[in-house]
Amino acid sequence: MSRKKKTVDMSGTVEDMISHAQSDSEELRDELQNWLDNLPENLQGGSKADELESAISELEEGSDYISNTTVPERFASLKVPLQIPVGRKYTSRSWRLSFCQQYLDEAKGVIEGEVANIDSEIEEISEKRKEPTEADEKKIDELESLKDEAESICDELQSASDSWSGVSFPSMFG
Repeated sequence: MSRKKKTVDMSGTVEDMISHAQSDSEELRDELQNWLDNLPENLQGGSKADELESAISELEEGSDYISNTTVPERFASLKVPLQIPVGRKYTSRSWRLSFCQQYLDEAKGVIEGEVANIDSEIEEISEKRKEPTEADEKKIDELESLKDEAESICDELQSASDSWSGVSFPSMFG
């Protein structure tokens, strides 16, 4: 008989997911920076320092992709369901970073779902009349612009997640 994993409900809005990913990745970066700053003098020029600097740089790169992301209101308040496992096993830096990626992946999925809804709205307006009115054309242009913005945000979220995939956390020993 298998035991059921304990989880915590981290559901929130798209904006919440991006914020969680940002703050949690910055917390990881700060931990590594603190470790680097407090390395004994004899290790400061060695491979451990190089590993820390590399991980810090990759965390910052991912964070930079989402730091200035402004999510349009239509997407910001969309609900994102998310369950995160809890327990000692899930407290390592690697797990915590994977949760940051999961926040972004789930937010991206919800935004992409809404883009599909926008496509349906555009199609509905276009099919409503043989000749769209000026108001229809204006609405289609607004929706197309919103869709482009959403796709750009999805690209930024994916870029952040991808850059974090390359992070290799140094071990405490060796």
